[in-house]
Amino acid sequence: MRISSNSSRLAAFALLVGGLISIVAIACGSEAATATPIPATATTAPVVQPTATARPAATATAAPAATATAAPTATATARPAATATPAPVKNTEIVFAVAQIFPVAGQVWQAAYANTSPMGVTEPLFRYDAKTSDPMGAHLGTGWKVSENGLELTMTVRQGVPWNAPKGLESFQAQLGNVTAQDIVDWLNTCNATVTPESTCGDAGDFAAYGGKAVAVDATTIKQPLNVPTYYCTPYTMFGCLNAAQAPSLTLKAISVLGKPVASAYRIGSGPYTSGECIEGNRCVSHALPSHWFRAGQVSKFTMIQVPEAQTRLAMVQTGQADMAAADFKMVPQIVADYAAGKSKVRFLETMPGNLIGQSLMWSGNLWEEKHARTGDDLNPWNSPALAKDYAWIGDPWQQLRPDKVKYKDTDNPPGMTDMEQARLVRLAIGVAVCRGDINTKILGGMGEVLYSEYTGPGYPNWDPNRKSGVFDVQGNRLSPSGTQQPVAWKMKDCDPAEANRLLDAAGFPRPAGGVRPITDLFINVYSAEAGDVAFTAADNIVSTFTQLGLKVEQRLEAYGSVVSQRMRQREQLWPVLKNGDVNSNIFPITWPPPSVDTSLSRPGWGAGFESPFIVKMNKAILGEKDAKKAAGFHNDVVDYYMYWQQYTGLFQVPRGVLVNERIKEWTPFFLHYGDQRGADQPEFIVLK
Repeated sequence: MRISSNSSRLAAFALLVGGLISIVAIACGSEAATATPIPATATTAPVVQPTATARPAATATAAPAATATAAPTATATARPAATATPAPVKNTEIVFAVAQIFPVAGQVWQAAYANTSPMGVTEPLFRYDAKTSDPMGAHLGTGWKVSENGLELTMTVRQGVPWNAPKGLESFQAQLGNVTAQDIVDWLNTCNATVTPESTCGDAGDFAAYGGKAVAVDATTIKQPLNVPTYYCTPYTMFGCLNAAQAPSLTLKAISVLGKPVASAYRIGSGPYTSGECIEGNRCVSHALPSHWFRAGQVSKFTMIQVPEAQTRLAMVQTGQADMAAADFKMVPQIVADYAAGKSKVRFLETMPGNLIGQSLMWSGNLWEEKHARTGDDLNPWNSPALAKDYAWIGDPWQQLRPDKVKYKDTDNPPGMTDMEQARLVRLAIGVAVCRGDINTKILGGMGEVLYSEYTGPGYPNWDPNRKSGVFDVQGNRLSPSGTQQPVAWKMKDCDPAEANRLLDAAGFPRPAGGVRPITDLFINVYSAEAGDVAFTAADNIVSTFTQLGLKVEQRLEAYGSVVSQRMRQREQLWPVLKNGDVNSNIFPITWPPPSVDTSLSRPGWGAGFESPFIVKMNKAILGEKDAKKAAGFHNDVVDYYMYWQQYTGLFQVPRGVLVNERIKEWTPFFLHYGDQRGADQPEFIVLK
């Protein structure tokens, strides 16, 4: 059964989550921008770069996957200057059918969670350089360095790059001027939840976890204090380092020049396209500029239109009413088969072969930190609605640690078992009962892959099917196995209802003959997350698994951006959510720290809805580690902890791509680990036949 707060479940669609639609980047293999590196004074960490597992591409040649190398990354690499591409093809329009057009976010720090910006309008400070495997390759930013103690960042900004006035407002072009360090500082600070607590910027918490208030030293130089020593990259790269992947847009100057209403209605960037007409629920248009310092688009006009139903989007591509469409992945295997058999001219264009996006059940509500990891402020987790009563899937460590503070007395644990262990067994039971293989073969047509945790699964750079987690306490101390506290294999048991039933019985929730176990108030929040509409089909499969175990569960189809996301931000979400966290994909480097959103570090910004003291410890340890081998070891400790405590129940992975017609030859965007199932947001890299 599904419970919806909207007339249509598609109202919860957030395919363009976090403003990623506005990010512009270069194609892998393209000439990189000229960089003027800042002399590196810091000792930099060698970073093992992501490796994507090769998979058969369903489409034309796409961007090569990154290769695993160890390389210092504290300074942007100088590269030959790119030659500007020719002017766009005159009067060439591409129509892209997407599920929903959200409100436009001209001022990203005052925007709704789900917002739309015309594609190609902004461009990143830094981006992945395929030639050097550097996630901090120069782009709009020309150089960066971190101080010797790791606590101050210095960046430089490219000169002579204009902010582009929206279509119809070209008379303001001169007043908007060129990109300056102060403009970038305004964007950084308004998006940073520490500097601007009311910020609703998609990366507000990630920026806050990284550093404090940035300042412009001169027209091209920026300095920012960092919260903890951090050497290997910044959250200002499109690749998605430290959970962020936004590109700068004009904020305070736009308000000053255009007035707040107009500045809020148009995203203003320095990319190869400029903002056109955007109407919520209808369309959003971007127009190619005649030239661009890096790369102009071949398509002169790029129009996104709202088409909620996946079958209608497919039909529009078939008839030529649209040139490309966002795909519901459950339809993709048949589309690929029809194209191969010559029955259809619509194909699935895999934009990043080998780069898969994962989906998990995120067990929000498990709030295990007492103090804010950054400020030291009291969090009072026992005041959260998630800990207001005894929910079977939420472990409450405060029953033992702070019995004077808790809101209820836990009475249903088996003798000698804590609430933490009881809830872990419930989550683990779901993890071993889920039929991941069936989801991949029956729903994804074998084109996807299974996933065991947000942090690991086949195709991940550290995947080890023979490894076991060990046993942990909540603080991350390793313990000797005893009783029900046993290591969990990284390659978990799969589709094993007998083991799941045993675990639920051991947790103290026996099933009456043919009846329902005494676990109440269990729902799953489902929406069209980063993997797209296939999430709903997968959710039906998962709910069926719950039912077979004697668990009563219902799907809640609440609007993610305005409802669920806000509860997660406030740490009030108490039901599992079917989506992904900030690891996002199988190319997440093993020398990177666990995302701050899995901890209080991201407060007051968005979080996964659970908080773990050990993850805080490992986040800081990896950030400051200069030895790649040690950092990778710490990363595996994090995976062990997550596998044992089952804060993510991994489900499936899907390739990134779009449906296209014969007009589209290729779309090879900049390689990134962060983003949605589409995997491409830069229209300047569309190549027409």
